[in-house]
This record gives sequence, C-alpha cells and structure tokens, in this order.
Amino acid sequence: MTYDSLLLQYGGGIIPACQQSKQYGGAAAVAIGIGGTGIAALAELKRKVYQQLEPDNPGEPIPHYDHIQFLAIDSDETEIDGMRGKARLNKFSEFFSISNPHLRAALSGKDVIKANPTLNWMDIDRINSLRFPVGSGGVRQVGRYLLVSKAAALKVKIEEKCVAALRGLQSPILDIYIFAGTSGGTGSGCLLDTCYIVRKALEDLGWSSFGNIMGFFFLPDVVISEPGLAGAASLVEDNFANSYATLKELDYHMDLRRVHDHFSQNYGSFTVDTQEPPVDMCHLISATEPDSTFLPDGFRYATHLAADTVMAYLADVELDSAASGDDKGLTMRGHLANVTHGMALLPGGHNVNRVYHLLGAAAAEVPTTQMATYLAAGFYHRFQGCVGRDKVVLTKPIVDEWVQKLGLTTNQVYNELVRGCDALFLPEIERKELAAYGPLPKGKAPQPWAAPGNDWIDRCFGKRAQNRAALNAPLVSFDFDKVPTGSLSGRIFRKL
Repeated sequence: MTYDSLLLQYGGGIIPACQQSKQYGGAAAVAIGIGGTGIAALAELKRKVYQQLEPDNPGEPIPHYDHIQFLAIDSDETEIDGMRGKARLNKFSEFFSISNPHLRAALSGKDVIKANPTLNWMDIDRINSLRFPVGSGGVRQVGRYLLVSKAAALKVKIEEKCVAALRGLQSPILDIYIFAGTSGGTGSGCLLDTCYIVRKALEDLGWSSFGNIMGFFFLPDVVISEPGLAGAASLVEDNFANSYATLKELDYHMDLRRVHDHFSQNYGSFTVDTQEPPVDMCHLISATEPDSTFLPDGFRYATHLAADTVMAYLADVELDSAASGDDKGLTMRGHLANVTHGMALLPGGHNVNRVYHLLGAAAAEVPTTQMATYLAAGFYHRFQGCVGRDKVVLTKPIVDEWVQKLGLTTNQVYNELVRGCDALFLPEIERKELAAYGPLPKGKAPQPWAAPGNDWIDRCFGKRAQNRAALNAPLVSFDFDKVPTGSLSGRIFRKL
C-alpha cells in the first residue's frame, strides 16, 4: 500500500499541500461512472480530487473526502480489480456490480423474459449471441437487462451515497455527475435508466429541488481512438451503431415536455414516470479533430477533459458579495443559470434542442506532484547508497545507530547547544521570595539586587549577549557546502 501510494499513474506521489485547493463547501457531490469508459473518467476524477483538493483530515496518512462520493457501475469487474494506488476506486464501497454469472442461461429463457412486465421493452428474439465474452457482451439491450434486474438495489446504493455526501452539511444541496460511454453495451444500455433512477432517489429523499445532474457522455470516437480498435472494422461498426441508438434516445428524452411525452419504466419495487430530462445539462465529448482525424491518445484526453471540468466545480471559489448572487458560472448552479439565460436569447427555429455542451481543451496543469515525487525519489536513491543497503528497511536499531552517529541524541544536542556559552550569573534568592515581588519591567531586578553597586544585571545581560552570539553564527554563504558553521543548526545540517 505504501508503494502504491507513490505511483504517479495511480494517483500517488509526493503531493505538496500548498498546491491543493479547498473543497467547495456550498454543495455535496456524488460522481457516478457507468461502464468501462465512464469508470475510467470516474477514476481520473478521483485521482485529481486526491491530488488537487485539501482532504477533510489534512496531515493524516489516508485522506478522506466525505462530501465527495464515488460510485462505479459495471457488468464486468476486470477494470475495478486492476486498479491500484490510494486513489483507486474501492471495490467494496464504491462499486456496484450488475454482472450475472449465468447470463447466457438467463437469456436463453426467452418465455420467462417475455412474461416479465419490467422487461416488456426487450426484443429478446433479436438477441442471438453476445459480441464479447464478458459483461454485457457489447449489446445495449443486455446492458439494460442487467441493470433493470438489479434496479432496486442500485437505487438503495445511490440513496446511501447521497446521504453520505450530505452528512454533516447544513443544506441538502447536491451536485451529481454521471460519466458514461455511448458506444459500449453497458454504458449505452444503462445510461438513461441510471439517470432516472438517480432522479427517483432524489425524489424519494425529498431532495429533488436541491439536486442538479450533469451528464458527461463520450462519443464513439473516444473508444475507437484507442490503438488497435480503429482498424477493427466490426468493432468500429458496433460502437457507432450503439452510439447512434443511444444518442437518438438521449435526444428524445432531453425534450420530453415539448413532445408531450413521459419516461415510464416499471422496475419492480418502484416505478419512474416523469417528463424530466435524464440530466439538467448534457456534455458530449469527442476525441476527433475538426479535420476528422483522431486526437493523439484521444481516450485519455477525453476522460481527463471530463474530470477537469468537474474539478472546476469541486474546488472552492471566491464569490463577489456585491454581484447580487451572480457567481459568473464559477459554480455548477451558476453555470446552469448562465446557460439557461443564454438559451433564452437564442432564436428557436426548427425545434432545436440546446441543452447540450461540447467540451473544449483540457486544462493544463503544472506537474508539481511529479516534480516533488522525482526529487523525493532522488533523495531516497542517494540515501540508499549512503546506508549501503539494496533494500532500505529502517528498523529502530538502524535509526538509533544513525541518531548516535549524527549527534542527535538528547545529550549530544544539549552539549552542542551549550558549547561556547557561559553559565548565567543568577542571584541567590529563594523562588518563593522572588515570586513575592511579582512581574518586573525588563532589565529591572528585585531588591536588594538592584541596590546601588550591585552589578548583577549588567553581568547577567553581558553573558546573554555573548551566548546569543555563540548560538547565532552568521550565514557565510547560501551554498549548501558553506552552511552556517558556528550555529547548532549549521553543524547538524552539515552532519546530515
């Protein structure tokens, strides 16, 4: 665990506290990742949270961010099992599995599926085979089938995350961020239902008016931009087919009120029937350049871009108290208010739906964590050579030996401290008698030591000046090889 916490690619490293921002205290947050691409973005967000935000418990070895909750939803446990580092998603508390080890057998029972009222949308006769051996098999209907089968438990899990995020806060204001790919079997098949189950959870908790939902949905080019996939014609075709169907559904449901329709689904233990859109603001993320070429490392670019956008809302912002409630889009609610106002000013021809955003370039970061980790690794390497061990295990005897060698025991430090310093000349007086005089001005002494002809004060302060000079030797150079030679700190630094 200690080694993992230092791995940069897993969110570790030496993290300078001075580079971390305070958490935004105006709202709690729940981030949800669906399917492989969605979970990759969720994991990147958690890594950035651990690196860029001050934890609830600064100074402790394991940071906590209780008001920022994470939940990964997937039909395949491979990715969650492969995560490492202290910022990894916790399989037991931050992962909800919709996998079914008997999926093929369940899908072969077509009459049972047709008789199930919660699955009346499923065209089971058209599902003849799975495209992939794991998870939802790359089939959207199968992904949705797996989620609907566990919808009741998922709703409970989402409610738990919302309650945990708001615990200890004064108001139930909650920001929810949902990441999902539009082209895989799980992400595209579960996207809409997850959004509406989140809305139902907020409604049942009484927090509908306090919660806003942001969607970050990845277009098919994000996945197929990965090396090895762009050349596989069948995979490219499947990804685009899934994404086309997902975006058609998404676009329709983002505009339910205008077409006087509802999203209605029976999940067994509860039912959703609403005209609300699945998300309050939908971000569509692409990995394609304007000239139709893929961005270099497009998958990583897209997931970082989504995480960067959310990080802008998780960090604290200084609002102008004179701005009459306008936060200039610095918070999630301010951003939504600005977009709503801007849309109202646009002409409304052709029934266009404008509740979408295309995200731009990812934020640039000064790599302070990488720099600090590099310097620490260099120091450790030199220290390893100094102690003459291939594997440095600092046991107590080794530490005690080096403390003695460096002169850092209590007696050695004391002797160093008083070297060259004369003992102060103290008056012969009982403590009780001295206390009876009470506080005295600086440079004054109680009678009879302050009597004419008694030079105790002059002698005492003379010794103090000599001792101060002995302890505070002048700095002769800023060169590490020419440290203050006379001071205690200089002598210890030279030994180290």
